[in-house]
Amino acid sequence: MNINKVLFENGDDYLRFVRQFVTLTNQKLSEAEEAILDKTRINSVADMLPGIIAMVESTGFLRGQDGFFHEIERTGESQNEFYSYEDGFLKRLDKVILAVVESEAKEFYNDKMNHFYVMSKHLDVKLF
Repeated sequence: MNINKVLFENGDDYLRFVRQFVTLTNQKLSEAEEAILDKTRINSVADMLPGIIAMVESTGFLRGQDGFFHEIERTGESQNEFYSYEDGFLKRLDKVILAVVESEAKEFYNDKMNHFYVMSKHLDVKLF
């Protein structure tokens, strides 16, 4: 596979990319928040959660968590913006996860997360 490397010209390009990514993350999280209000859609939320969790975690990495992307120029103002995205997403995500684990979709969610972790970490863990 040939991947063309497209580097960010400057911090503004990176900021624009992060804003686009958090817009997509916000959209998916909003869909889940709406769906948990309808008990007939709780399994669809459980099905989406591993991806939403990955997107929220990626927001932290784009901010620079765990040493990611430190080489990209950022301002203190953009860092504060990145933190606000991440913090807001984490609070919202907690509510969605809680709604799923307190529902009949708990086992389905556990199986989905177990599969997700096996695929990404090669572990076989039982979350709940």
